[in-house]
Amino acid sequence: MAKITAVTPTICQLMQITPPQTRAAALPQVLGQAKNIFNGQAVQKCLIYAPDALGLFLLQDFYNEFNQVKKVAPVTADLESVMPTVTPVCFASMFSGALPEITGIKKYEKLVVKIETVFDVLHHAGKKVALVAVKDSSIDLIFREREIEYYSEPDDAAVAARTIALMEQKDIDFILAYNQEYDDYVHRTEPFSSECIQAMYKHIKTFLDLTEAFHQAWGEYNRAIAFTPDHGAHYDHERKKGMHGTDLPADLNVRHYWGLYQSENK
Repeated sequence: MAKITAVTPTICQLMQITPPQTRAAALPQVLGQAKNIFNGQAVQKCLIYAPDALGLFLLQDFYNEFNQVKKVAPVTADLESVMPTVTPVCFASMFSGALPEITGIKKYEKLVVKIETVFDVLHHAGKKVALVAVKDSSIDLIFREREIEYYSEPDDAAVAARTIALMEQKDIDFILAYNQEYDDYVHRTEPFSSECIQAMYKHIKTFLDLTEAFHQAWGEYNRAIAFTPDHGAHYDHERKKGMHGTDLPADLNVRHYWGLYQSENK
Protein backbone atom coordinates (compact mmCIF):
# COMPACT_ATOMS: atom_id res chain seq x y z
CA MET A 1 0.00 0.00 0.00
CA ALA A 2 1.29 3.45 -0.92
CA LYS A 3 1.84 6.01 1.82
CA ILE A 4 0.34 9.46 2.23
CA THR A 5 3.70 10.83 1.00
CA ALA A 6 2.30 10.11 -2.49
CA VAL A 7 0.08 13.22 -2.27
CA THR A 8 2.86 15.74 -3.00
CA PRO A 9 4.27 14.09 -6.14
CA THR A 10 0.72 13.51 -7.39
CA ILE A 11 -0.11 17.22 -7.07
CA CYS A 12 3.17 18.16 -8.74
CA GLN A 13 2.74 15.81 -11.68
CA LEU A 14 -0.86 16.94 -12.22
CA MET A 15 0.30 20.57 -12.30
CA GLN A 16 3.41 19.64 -14.30
CA ILE A 17 5.96 21.10 -11.92
CA THR A 18 9.11 19.53 -10.49
CA PRO A 19 8.37 17.81 -7.15
CA PRO A 20 10.48 18.29 -4.01
CA GLN A 21 13.75 16.41 -4.09
CA THR A 22 12.80 13.96 -1.34
CA ARG A 23 9.62 12.30 -2.50
CA ALA A 24 7.57 9.18 -3.02
CA ALA A 25 5.99 8.01 -6.27
CA ALA A 26 2.78 9.65 -7.46
CA LEU A 27 -0.51 7.74 -7.43
CA PRO A 28 -0.81 5.85 -10.73
CA GLN A 29 -4.62 5.73 -10.67
CA VAL A 30 -4.80 9.52 -10.44
CA LEU A 31 -2.20 10.08 -13.16
CA GLY A 32 -3.89 7.51 -15.40
CA GLN A 33 -7.20 9.31 -15.10
CA ALA A 34 -5.48 12.65 -15.69
CA LYS A 35 -4.01 11.34 -18.94
CA ASN A 36 -7.48 10.42 -20.15
CA ILE A 37 -9.07 13.72 -19.12
CA PHE A 38 -6.42 16.35 -19.82
CA ASN A 39 -4.70 14.92 -22.92
CA GLY A 40 -1.27 15.96 -21.71
CA GLN A 41 -2.30 19.39 -20.45
CA ALA A 42 -1.56 20.55 -16.91
CA VAL A 43 -3.98 21.07 -14.07
CA GLN A 44 -4.27 24.83 -13.64
CA LYS A 45 -6.19 25.02 -10.35
CA CYS A 46 -6.10 22.61 -7.41
CA LEU A 47 -8.05 22.45 -4.14
CA ILE A 48 -6.99 20.04 -1.41
CA TYR A 49 -9.43 19.52 1.47
CA ALA A 50 -7.79 17.93 4.51
CA PRO A 51 -10.24 16.75 7.21
CA ASP A 52 -8.41 15.57 10.31
CA ALA A 53 -8.68 11.92 11.45
CA LEU A 54 -11.35 10.63 9.05
CA GLY A 55 -9.83 7.17 8.76
CA LEU A 56 -10.77 4.31 6.48
CA PHE A 57 -12.37 2.54 9.47
CA LEU A 58 -15.38 4.88 9.20
CA LEU A 59 -16.37 3.45 5.82
CA GLN A 60 -17.48 0.17 7.40
CA ASP A 61 -20.44 1.95 8.98
CA PHE A 62 -20.80 4.98 6.73
CA TYR A 63 -20.15 3.66 3.24
CA ASN A 64 -23.10 5.53 1.72
CA GLU A 65 -22.02 8.80 3.31
CA PHE A 66 -18.52 8.55 1.87
CA ASN A 67 -20.02 7.58 -1.47
CA GLN A 68 -21.19 11.19 -1.67
CA VAL A 69 -17.53 12.17 -1.63
CA LYS A 70 -16.76 9.56 -4.28
CA LYS A 71 -19.46 10.89 -6.61
CA VAL A 72 -17.63 14.19 -6.97
CA ALA A 73 -14.08 12.85 -6.50
CA PRO A 74 -14.29 9.35 -7.98
CA VAL A 75 -10.62 8.32 -8.14
CA THR A 76 -9.81 6.64 -4.84
CA ALA A 77 -6.55 5.60 -3.19
CA ASP A 78 -6.27 3.58 0.00
CA LEU A 79 -3.11 4.78 1.70
CA GLU A 80 -1.07 4.13 4.79
CA SER A 81 -0.17 7.03 7.03
CA VAL A 82 3.23 7.52 8.66
CA MET A 83 4.30 6.83 12.22
CA PRO A 84 3.48 8.09 14.70
CA THR A 85 -0.01 8.76 13.39
CA VAL A 86 -0.41 12.25 14.84
CA THR A 87 -1.41 15.33 12.89
CA PRO A 88 1.82 17.35 12.50
CA VAL A 89 3.86 14.25 11.64
CA CYS A 90 1.34 13.11 9.04
CA PHE A 91 0.76 16.43 7.32
CA ALA A 92 4.47 17.24 7.26
CA SER A 93 5.00 14.02 5.31
CA MET A 94 1.90 14.38 3.16
CA PHE A 95 2.84 17.83 1.87
CA SER A 96 6.57 17.28 1.48
CA GLY A 97 6.59 13.73 0.11
CA ALA A 98 9.17 12.79 2.75
CA LEU A 99 9.10 10.43 5.72
CA PRO A 100 9.29 11.81 9.29
CA GLU A 101 13.02 11.20 9.66
CA ILE A 102 13.49 13.63 6.74
CA THR A 103 10.84 16.21 7.60
CA GLY A 104 12.19 16.53 11.15
CA ILE A 105 8.75 16.18 12.73
CA LYS A 106 8.79 12.79 14.41
CA LYS A 107 6.37 13.35 17.29
CA TYR A 108 3.51 15.67 18.21
CA GLU A 109 5.18 19.05 17.94
CA LYS A 110 4.40 22.04 15.77
CA LEU A 111 7.85 22.81 14.41
CA VAL A 112 8.24 24.61 11.10
CA VAL A 113 9.16 22.13 8.35
CA LYS A 114 12.52 23.21 6.95
CA ILE A 115 12.77 20.91 3.94
CA GLU A 116 11.23 21.64 0.56
CA THR A 117 7.46 21.10 0.41
CA VAL A 118 4.76 21.18 -2.23
CA PHE A 119 4.14 24.82 -1.28
CA ASP A 120 7.73 25.76 -2.07
CA VAL A 121 7.86 24.11 -5.48
CA LEU A 122 4.47 25.56 -6.44
CA HIS A 123 5.66 29.04 -5.50
CA HIS A 124 8.94 28.62 -7.36
CA ALA A 125 6.97 27.52 -10.43
CA GLY A 126 5.06 30.80 -10.35
CA LYS A 127 1.87 29.45 -8.78
CA LYS A 128 -0.08 31.46 -6.23
CA VAL A 129 -0.68 29.35 -3.11
CA ALA A 130 -3.04 29.77 -0.15
CA LEU A 131 -3.12 27.76 3.07
CA VAL A 132 -6.39 28.06 5.02
CA ALA A 133 -6.60 26.49 8.47
CA VAL A 134 -7.97 26.90 11.97
CA LYS A 135 -5.71 29.27 13.90
CA ASP A 136 -2.83 27.60 15.77
CA SER A 137 -3.59 24.16 14.32
CA SER A 138 -0.68 22.05 13.07
CA ILE A 139 -1.39 22.94 9.44
CA ASP A 140 -1.55 26.61 10.37
CA LEU A 141 1.92 26.54 11.93
CA ILE A 142 4.24 23.88 10.49
CA PHE A 143 4.39 25.30 6.95
CA ARG A 144 5.16 28.90 7.92
CA GLU A 145 8.11 30.96 6.62
CA ARG A 146 7.11 30.51 2.98
CA GLU A 147 6.12 32.99 0.30
CA ILE A 148 2.49 31.90 0.22
CA GLU A 149 -0.75 33.32 1.59
CA TYR A 150 -1.77 32.22 5.09
CA TYR A 151 -5.32 32.49 6.41
CA SER A 152 -5.77 31.62 10.09
CA GLU A 153 -9.47 31.24 10.82
CA PRO A 154 -11.42 30.84 14.09
CA ASP A 155 -13.17 27.58 13.15
CA ASP A 156 -13.94 25.08 10.39
CA ALA A 157 -16.88 27.05 9.02
CA ALA A 158 -14.69 30.13 8.60
CA VAL A 159 -12.08 28.01 6.80
CA ALA A 160 -14.72 26.87 4.30
CA ALA A 161 -16.03 30.40 3.78
CA ARG A 162 -12.53 31.77 3.23
CA THR A 163 -11.73 28.98 0.77
CA ILE A 164 -14.82 29.74 -1.30
CA ALA A 165 -13.99 33.46 -1.29
CA LEU A 166 -10.45 32.73 -2.48
CA MET A 167 -11.67 30.54 -5.33
CA GLU A 168 -14.06 33.28 -6.41
CA GLN A 169 -11.13 35.70 -6.70
CA LYS A 170 -9.68 33.34 -9.34
CA ASP A 171 -6.04 34.44 -8.90
CA ILE A 172 -5.10 31.63 -6.49
CA ASP A 173 -3.83 28.47 -8.20
CA PHE A 174 -3.59 26.08 -5.23
CA ILE A 175 -5.52 26.02 -1.95
CA LEU A 176 -5.09 23.71 1.01
CA ALA A 177 -8.11 23.88 3.33
CA TYR A 178 -7.95 22.12 6.71
CA ASN A 179 -10.83 21.15 9.04
CA GLN A 180 -10.48 19.66 12.51
CA GLU A 181 -13.81 19.21 14.31
CA TYR A 182 -13.94 15.41 14.02
CA ASP A 183 -10.47 15.09 15.54
CA ASP A 184 -11.37 17.55 18.29
CA TYR A 185 -14.31 15.39 19.36
CA VAL A 186 -12.35 12.13 19.04
CA HIS A 187 -10.13 13.27 21.89
CA ARG A 188 -13.06 14.40 24.02
CA THR A 189 -15.35 11.41 23.35
CA GLU A 190 -14.74 8.37 21.11
CA PRO A 191 -14.63 7.76 17.34
CA PHE A 192 -18.30 6.79 16.95
CA SER A 193 -19.84 9.21 19.46
CA SER A 194 -22.77 11.29 18.27
CA GLU A 195 -20.55 14.38 18.38
CA CYS A 196 -17.91 12.73 16.22
CA ILE A 197 -20.40 11.43 13.67
CA GLN A 198 -22.05 14.82 13.45
CA ALA A 199 -18.62 16.32 12.79
CA MET A 200 -17.96 13.68 10.13
CA TYR A 201 -21.22 14.66 8.41
CA LYS A 202 -20.15 18.31 8.56
CA HIS A 203 -16.81 17.52 6.92
CA ILE A 204 -18.49 15.60 4.11
CA LYS A 205 -21.00 18.41 3.56
CA THR A 206 -18.21 20.98 3.60
CA PHE A 207 -16.38 19.05 0.90
CA LEU A 208 -19.53 18.88 -1.23
CA ASP A 209 -20.10 22.62 -0.75
CA LEU A 210 -16.49 23.35 -1.65
CA THR A 211 -16.80 21.15 -4.73
CA GLU A 212 -19.82 23.10 -5.92
CA ALA A 213 -17.97 26.38 -5.44
CA PHE A 214 -14.87 24.88 -7.10
CA HIS A 215 -16.85 24.17 -10.26
CA GLN A 216 -18.56 27.56 -10.25
CA ALA A 217 -15.41 29.59 -9.65
CA TRP A 218 -12.87 27.51 -11.53
CA GLY A 219 -14.96 25.90 -14.26
CA GLU A 220 -12.95 27.57 -17.03
CA TYR A 221 -9.76 25.81 -15.90
CA ASN A 222 -8.38 22.29 -15.93
CA ARG A 223 -8.80 21.54 -12.26
CA ALA A 224 -8.34 18.96 -9.51
CA ILE A 225 -9.97 18.55 -6.12
CA ALA A 226 -9.03 16.04 -3.42
CA PHE A 227 -10.25 14.83 -0.02
CA THR A 228 -7.13 13.88 1.94
CA PRO A 229 -7.39 12.90 5.63
CA ASP A 230 -4.11 12.45 7.50
CA HIS A 231 -4.80 9.45 9.75
CA GLY A 232 -7.61 7.62 11.53
CA ALA A 233 -8.42 6.96 15.18
CA HIS A 234 -9.37 4.20 17.62
CA TYR A 235 -11.03 3.81 21.00
CA ASP A 236 -8.61 3.53 23.91
CA HIS A 237 -10.18 1.29 26.56
CA GLU A 238 -7.92 2.52 29.35
CA ARG A 239 -8.51 6.22 28.74
CA LYS A 240 -12.11 5.60 27.64
CA LYS A 241 -11.63 8.11 24.84
CA GLY A 242 -10.61 8.18 21.23
CA MET A 243 -6.96 8.54 20.32
CA HIS A 244 -4.42 7.89 17.56
CA GLY A 245 -0.68 7.72 17.17
CA THR A 246 -0.28 3.94 16.98
CA ASP A 247 0.26 1.48 14.14
CA LEU A 248 -3.23 0.01 14.54
CA PRO A 249 -5.00 -0.25 11.17
CA ALA A 250 -7.69 2.14 12.40
CA ASP A 251 -5.01 4.79 12.93
CA LEU A 252 -2.88 4.03 9.86
CA ASN A 253 -5.31 3.49 7.00
CA VAL A 254 -7.00 6.30 5.11
CA ARG A 255 -8.86 6.63 1.84
CA HIS A 256 -8.23 9.64 -0.38
CA TYR A 257 -10.56 10.81 -3.13
CA TRP A 258 -9.56 12.77 -6.24
CA GLY A 259 -11.73 14.54 -8.77
CA LEU A 260 -10.24 15.68 -12.08
CA TYR A 261 -12.13 18.00 -14.40
CA GLN A 262 -11.36 19.46 -17.81
CA SER A 263 -11.96 23.12 -18.55
CA GLU A 264 -15.55 23.76 -19.53
CA ASN A 265 -14.28 26.07 -22.27
CA LYS A 266 -12.87 23.14 -24.21
